[in-house]
Amino acid sequence: MTADTLYVEGSPALKKAKLSGPTGAMHDSMKPGLGDIMGSATVEPPVDLPSLDTFSPLQRTVLFANGNLQRILSSYHDSPVTVTVRFNRRKAHGSYEREVDLSVFGCIFAVCTSSVVLTTEECIRAIEVDGVGIGQLFRHLNIMPAFSLLQAGQLAAAAEESPTTSGPQTLDSEARFWREYQLSGLGVQCTIREVLRSDLFELRPAISTEASQSSAVAQSSGFGDLMSGTVTSMLLPSGFSPKQRILITANGNVERLLSSYYNSPVTTCVMLNNRRSESDVYDRQIAMLVDGRQLMLAKSTIFLTDPAWQKICEDENVPVGSMFHRMGVLPTFTLHHAGVGPQYFWRVYQLKSSGMTCEINETFSIDVFTDADSRPEKPQLEGHGF
Repeated sequence: MTADTLYVEGSPALKKAKLSGPTGAMHDSMKPGLGDIMGSATVEPPVDLPSLDTFSPLQRTVLFANGNLQRILSSYHDSPVTVTVRFNRRKAHGSYEREVDLSVFGCIFAVCTSSVVLTTEECIRAIEVDGVGIGQLFRHLNIMPAFSLLQAGQLAAAAEESPTTSGPQTLDSEARFWREYQLSGLGVQCTIREVLRSDLFELRPAISTEASQSSAVAQSSGFGDLMSGTVTSMLLPSGFSPKQRILITANGNVERLLSSYYNSPVTTCVMLNNRRSESDVYDRQIAMLVDGRQLMLAKSTIFLTDPAWQKICEDENVPVGSMFHRMGVLPTFTLHHAGVGPQYFWRVYQLKSSGMTCEINETFSIDVFTDADSRPEKPQLEGHGF
């Protein structure tokens, strides 16, 4: 396919845009990046993982959440997620154990047990001298972690929640699922097991507490939201659906959310990747498609603010959209604006670190999160295609 124009489905805001080359052959300098800043967004389950089809689309977004579980649930429910520490103890020099409950609407929806190993004195000093919480270490040191899903599955009603959990079991739900994963970065390795209610997206506030939810503040944060500080309450204007709110607050992982929700690879077409003359400013435009259907259009202006970053970008031919990942730096996320149109919704946000600032405008098709289990079958080209 060599067409030089990509026609975008949906709203008037998603207009046709000129491609810089064939849709299927992108130059190294035109590879995607900012859609999943922590690595490949493609859903790659472990070999022994049960079929992902046994999980609902929203449950799959949880299975592959790479450090932002709290953000996903807080955004979906439009309510703060509270972290309650069960224990947080030192096993040996540089080795720690931690267990927390995650709650929304006063209801525990997950029990998370972590084993943390630190291999640098800077990390150990941050915990034992500076008083940094274990769950905030990646954010405190601006370390970009790599995510790896190890195992996942469903739990029967009579099954034990977790072999490492101490104290009473508190997930008030017969149907549960679980996952084990790793987050690892420079000097930090965390192995985490989470047991979650299967109905965590169906929880509703109690009548007596509904009025107080909007002004509540989460008590603490942890591995569930690596890119924020201690607040896991996403404040948004009204008018967005729960699923739309997940994308409005996504902090560098839109590709991962779409890929896991649909259990299908995301195709990213880079339509523009231009460096302004005599400057370290880049203009970039991409489209994301699943099964040939365009779901999002993004326009970015990227500022390289550190000469060392610019040198690496040039010397190693690193795509500018992949620089956060290349430098191992976790950027901060700031949502500027968001709104809804007739057939689309949009947001403007910033990803920023000491070496690079990205101003990004994304427009989503209004049906970006249709029922993944009832999508129309892919078109068959036999006899009438090319």
